[in-house]
Amino acid sequence: MGRKSQRKNRRQTSVFKRVQGGGYVLLLSFQRVLPGLLLFVTMAALPWLGHASWKYLTHSPFFEIRHVVVRGNHHVPTKNVRQIIADVSGENVLKLDKDRIASALIATGWVKRVDISRDLPRTVYIDVQEFVPVATIVTDGIHLIEASGDVFRTIEPKDPIVRPMITGITHVDPEIQYQLIRRALILAESYKQAGMNRFDPLTIIHHDPARGFALVTEQHRVVAYIGHEEFAKRIQKLRFVIDDALRRGKGVPGTIHADLGDQRVVVKPRISNSATQKPKFATDLGEKSPGPNQLAHKRKL
Repeated sequence: MGRKSQRKNRRQTSVFKRVQGGGYVLLLSFQRVLPGLLLFVTMAALPWLGHASWKYLTHSPFFEIRHVVVRGNHHVPTKNVRQIIADVSGENVLKLDKDRIASALIATGWVKRVDISRDLPRTVYIDVQEFVPVATIVTDGIHLIEASGDVFRTIEPKDPIVRPMITGITHVDPEIQYQLIRRALILAESYKQAGMNRFDPLTIIHHDPARGFALVTEQHRVVAYIGHEEFAKRIQKLRFVIDDALRRGKGVPGTIHADLGDQRVVVKPRISNSATQKPKFATDLGEKSPGPNQLAHKRKL
């Protein structure tokens, strides 16, 4: 009986050890799996946590836009920029949609480039680079052009008329059209470099395919034919003729043909009814600038 009891006790002890050993192995296995399980649960919860956090932040008064600092704007009012931001992105600085705001500002026709930044929690900075108009061109409408010769905006009733007005350039080839506009701007710059703007600013530069460029001054309504080339040289001839006429007490000439070869210049004196002697482009556009109503009427046509 004693031996049987001992064998039975040994078997029970062996089973207990095996059970105990299996539990230990299970515990070790669980400890190994636990970090991965926690990582899985955490990763599964991240999208929800992220969405909840973003929703809270984008509706928090702490990130409400309080200050909009606009720099570099001259033609687009600051209040319009603020309204665009409110319409596009709302009132929260974290929801600022830079691309849509930039597109909306560029769509005004005045803005060339935009740099948008934010200073958390409540400030937005808008740095604007606007187009700088140097002349107005009359083609199928009335447009503003920048120094590069690019047309950037169709004039609206409240827009300024930037002198000079360029007329007669209506070529069907866009590249030739662009080159003619560039030459008109070179002519205007030559006139300025010669110091003529201080005497009498330009009001019209007209192009005729056969004869080239002519200009009309604003104050004295001088009509000067310059031609296709040698603008700087011919502007100097124009200046000499006007200076000479003033020194001799003859007054400012009415018409000057400075587009002739060599040193020849033909001068027609001003007469009492000189407006009837001016070419059509000068009498049509040289007498006064079109007002807002005239501009609106021309666009309707």
